[in-house]
Amino acid sequence: MKGFFKSKPPTPSPPQYTKPIKFAQGNFGVIYRAIEVSNNSEIAIKIERTQKKSDHTLKHEALILKSLKNTLGVPELLYFSQESTYSILIMPLYGQDTKELFTKKANFSNDDALFIVSQVLAILERVHAKKIIHRDLKPANIVLSQDGKSLVLIDFGLASFYCNEAGVHIKQKPTEQYIGNMRFGSTRGHFFQEMSRKDDLESLGYMILYFLKGSLPWDHLDMKDQRKKIMEIGRMKATLDVASLCKNEEYPDEISEYFNIVRNLKFDEEPNYKLLRETLANAEIKMKKKELELSNKNKLQMVCSSPEKDCRTLDAAIFKEKMMFFSQTKVEKENFRDYNCNPDEENSLIFLSEKYDDIYQKGIGFMNPFAKKQSMCFKKT
Repeated sequence: MKGFFKSKPPTPSPPQYTKPIKFAQGNFGVIYRAIEVSNNSEIAIKIERTQKKSDHTLKHEALILKSLKNTLGVPELLYFSQESTYSILIMPLYGQDTKELFTKKANFSNDDALFIVSQVLAILERVHAKKIIHRDLKPANIVLSQDGKSLVLIDFGLASFYCNEAGVHIKQKPTEQYIGNMRFGSTRGHFFQEMSRKDDLESLGYMILYFLKGSLPWDHLDMKDQRKKIMEIGRMKATLDVASLCKNEEYPDEISEYFNIVRNLKFDEEPNYKLLRETLANAEIKMKKKELELSNKNKLQMVCSSPEKDCRTLDAAIFKEKMMFFSQTKVEKENFRDYNCNPDEENSLIFLSEKYDDIYQKGIGFMNPFAKKQSMCFKKT
């Protein structure tokens, strides 16, 4: 992967932002949220401790995002800096993820689910066109854009190139460790095999089943030995009879057809994205028709708040209206969530400079101290 990044970009000016508030914490480090002063937009600030050579998840994600620059549906890399003991990555803070939308929306319909999956498929096609695979696809990594009108695929820390600089596809080979998440990961990943484009598409298939059924067959598998659990889930996925599942649940045959197309792909074969799009579109049409028939049969009517207002019906489920519907629960800027973190504590502001202007009670004007001494930086140009 070294050859993809031979030139070193110029050192960027550090962004100014309001006092960050701890937002979440993952295996790689901590995520803070703040407001960028220049444009009043929400940003996410990721901090990763780099005590070992293997602790370079943010650096890898920054390199991937740089390669995906201007790709629709992919986060914009605003800033990255790597220091001796930790790294910092800044990107826009997006809306709720589809897992939250699915669990909180009581009227999340099956055709809504297929609509979301179709949009994710379009993003994957654009990502794959840049010779990159995501390898960690799941509902929590699909979020609403800042305006709530589209979807964004996030968390490229495990992403990888499937071709070298000459355009030669990687070879099939064993991997030393499991890559991805057990719930939505591909079958090949469970048997510790190198992944390719078909694996991203298989993970998307499991997202379809999750949105339709609300769970997956291996969700309640309780095994203490993680390696055995990985292998057992892989066996369950390899033997999963999607056709019977669709028949029993009265899902469109196109769901099973999607899996058949993906499973029959060769390791280095370019997927037929057009065929997959058409397959999902036909499934969505059938789902929508079925739900409309059920609605008419039961004579279900939505209650409007006033006679002057029209009710939203499934017939109006076009792209723009769907995205407006999904964005109704978008978190507002002032509703910051603080996970047991006091932003006024000195130890929680490890990456803030001393140039805090006491006049600004909310901390506006914080500068990134890494601007003083940087070894590697990226920013949008």
